[in-house]
Amino acid sequence: VPNGAPSPEAKNFTSHFDYLASAEDTLKPLRKIIIAVDNDVPGQKLAEELARRLGQERCWRATWPTNCANVHHGWAETSKPCKDANDVLIHHGAEVLRECIDTATPWPVSGIMTVDMLSEAIEALYVDGVQRGLSPGWHTLEPLYTVKEGFISIITGIPSHGKSSWVSALTVNLAMLHGWRFCVFSPENHPPEYYSSALMELYTGKPFAAGYHERMDEVERWDAESWVHEHFSFLVPEDDSPTIPWILQLALVQVKRRGIKGLVIDPWNEVEHARPDRKPTTEYISETLSKLRRFARTHGVHVWVVAHPTKLKKEQSGELKGKYPVPTLYDISDAAHWYNKADLGVTIWRTLEPGDDMTEVHVQKSRFKYLGAPGTVSLHFDKVTGRYA
Repeated sequence: VPNGAPSPEAKNFTSHFDYLASAEDTLKPLRKIIIAVDNDVPGQKLAEELARRLGQERCWRATWPTNCANVHHGWAETSKPCKDANDVLIHHGAEVLRECIDTATPWPVSGIMTVDMLSEAIEALYVDGVQRGLSPGWHTLEPLYTVKEGFISIITGIPSHGKSSWVSALTVNLAMLHGWRFCVFSPENHPPEYYSSALMELYTGKPFAAGYHERMDEVERWDAESWVHEHFSFLVPEDDSPTIPWILQLALVQVKRRGIKGLVIDPWNEVEHARPDRKPTTEYISETLSKLRRFARTHGVHVWVVAHPTKLKKEQSGELKGKYPVPTLYDISDAAHWYNKADLGVTIWRTLEPGDDMTEVHVQKSRFKYLGAPGTVSLHFDKVTGRYA
């Protein structure tokens, strides 16, 4: 690790791991990797990120003695935990240090869990309580919807009501507030340079193109372009058959190379869904959403899937007469699994009335109360920059 463990509070935490890409050929064939880092908060964060990128199944963890009384040289000092390998060498000697390495324990692998692996987590839960997800960037929405690694959000809404623009604004918020990196499959936002310019508008709060409003200047453009490069990468299929396995394979590459925390699939109907003969659509959707959720859990990534509802009928009476109703996750084509498999479910809805710039965000499902709760908030949509407020 060339520059030591970065501060866990640093927004650009993941940028410290570029050296793993240059060492990829060396690391790839290794079957056992022992992680031996400092016994402090930055060191533990470093260990977790290394295991996440290198693959938990081949990582082992060395632990240091809980006291550094100098038994090696025959004199005592105030007992304290050994911070690192050098502490062990100085205070306990080479043989103890070798023993720490030789007795390294397997890194916990997703799917295999024993209580001794959970001891620290149980202690933290007892002391600190359940930790909520990260703020989405809008304080009015935060009580209803937060974001956490390892979960899946299903986003739906009537075409042209702003599903994609809301997800884009959300990812930019998460990148700006929390330093997250994203991998985006969004063929409807084609070509990628157009989508990049939209992200740059969200970042700067100024339009990219010349027009009636003040556009970003050259310095702001270069700064925004550099920022988008740091936080976003795009999946662009070379043929017309992008599949979920293809998306997950490339997303995993970006987990290892760039430490992405978010994967966006927008929209679902642009993915090639080749089903084995006679497999019902509902069964296929259930299995595929389960794969996405396992990917999220295993690699510490939040997955957003944007899915269109079936064709809805306009309301015949009431306040919404002549308008489409607010769809639910049950209205998405082909299966109720969209609701059942979602950790978080959101519908984006607008009146589309002239002069009405409000967007309703309907949180229809939150599997865990520490992530959010069902409810609705209204956000103002700025058509010039794509921002919501």
